[in-house]
Amino acid sequence: MSDRIARESAMAEIDQTRDNDGVTTTTLASRINRRQLIAYGGAAAVLPSMASIARAQEALAAATPVAGPQPMSVGYIEGSESWYPLHNVTAGFLNAGIPAPGQKAPAAAQVTPASAITAGSQELAGQSVRMRVHGIYPVANPTAAQTVYLTALFHGTDAGLATPAPFLAWGYKSVPVPDVPPPIAFTYPLGAMGTLDLQLDVAAPTKVKRRAAPGPAVGGRFTTTFTVDWFAGQPKLQRGVYLLGLTGNTWSASRSLPILKANQPRPLDLLSLIVSFEKAET
Repeated sequence: MSDRIARESAMAEIDQTRDNDGVTTTTLASRINRRQLIAYGGAAAVLPSMASIARAQEALAAATPVAGPQPMSVGYIEGSESWYPLHNVTAGFLNAGIPAPGQKAPAAAQVTPASAITAGSQELAGQSVRMRVHGIYPVANPTAAQTVYLTALFHGTDAGLATPAPFLAWGYKSVPVPDVPPPIAFTYPLGAMGTLDLQLDVAAPTKVKRRAAPGPAVGGRFTTTFTVDWFAGQPKLQRGVYLLGLTGNTWSASRSLPILKANQPRPLDLLSLIVSFEKAET
């Protein structure tokens, strides 16, 4: 009985709403209230957007590679810090090119490795950011990946937590048919160090169709720690749109995103998960 009451109390701490653009928004009350989160059952209590927690956990476990994690390849779309609003960014939006002020033709989006940015937005240290998962680029339902799961890792050192608490934020599967989840947004407290930890689990298809379009050899567990500081080798955190590569070297160098028409093939070597960050409203 006490366990059931604890779970119900934990769920009461989660305010899940749907904003005007149809995005599921999860806000963790009182900067997650980490001490209560640990006491009430850990990460399982912060999965309100999943239809079945058990199925999601099992699918993620099945998709987890045997090899150790690799560094996540993260690209940042230059100039996206000035885009308003951010919620309309999709694969189709990026494929069509970026509207250029004073020009009729759209411009190709420029992507730079996020680790190459000099420093993040240091004023975000100790604050919370609103993280939004938009979907997969350059196509929303690729068959080149069997599953794609994004996990945010919440730290609770002030509650005596030795390891981060995982929040399975978003998941895609392509079998038996592509199942594209809606965008989701949630609040992440950065803490005094101004860091944000993500884990991306990608499983390659177990069966390859004979006429399947050529694509990258996706698959693996990728991890990264965003920072608001200038630490070398880490993606820098600031307002804007990021691309989390589904391979280990997707964004190892700067490049332009091609402007594509509806009937043109998509660059599957750039398969990535689109996410964005901005300061959370208080």
